[in-house]
Amino acid sequence: MINSSTAQKPPPLGPPPAGIADIPLQKIKFSSITELIEAGISTAVVNANHQINNATASSGFKATLSGQMMAVMPAYGETKFVTQQNQRVVRLQIKVGYTLSDIAYRDVHYTSRKFIQELLVIISCDKWNTDTGKSKVTYVAGMPHSNESFFGNTELDGFIKSNLSYTIYNDLNQVLSEGVKPGELPVVSHSCNCLSFEMGTRPVFTDGYAGFYYFPVRKIVVEDL
Repeated sequence: MINSSTAQKPPPLGPPPAGIADIPLQKIKFSSITELIEAGISTAVVNANHQINNATASSGFKATLSGQMMAVMPAYGETKFVTQQNQRVVRLQIKVGYTLSDIAYRDVHYTSRKFIQELLVIISCDKWNTDTGKSKVTYVAGMPHSNESFFGNTELDGFIKSNLSYTIYNDLNQVLSEGVKPGELPVVSHSCNCLSFEMGTRPVFTDGYAGFYYFPVRKIVVEDL
């Protein structure tokens, strides 16, 4: 008897793992990805603080936002998309931490609050099964959220959960995808039809990478007889 869950999930289709030493290897280092994310966080925080300060007179809200990348976890996995079922990819799970401090609302002061935002970066060899395969780096950013209790002030809680969270979310997405399509990262693309993965060294994995090989496709010419 065939297990239904096994039957419904075929093995990964590709791209095949790279493994021939004399083929040039192109790398996308995880450090280059995290540097982009860190720069995006910094810009988003500056923009959010600027908006908070500009709106203080009308909103009555004052605070200072700070943020930093907290954790990175790389992995070699498979896509679950309907159009790309079981395609091998490299994933980076990234956790960002924000702290909202010096909070005051209508001259009443409140204790600081922490927020978490999760990002998933996917490094793939797009169109690997053609002669025009290219490396591609995309991401999905979650909405910043807090596991801490809020203040019990409807207006203040609404401002933080809605306005501020959306400001951080929108600014980070805009900064990360500047000059490219939404949801993509501006990383140099490489020709590829094979993908390799090096996790790197804990805890920051800065020496890890996604590696891309391109094996020239053999073409058979059929002449008219």
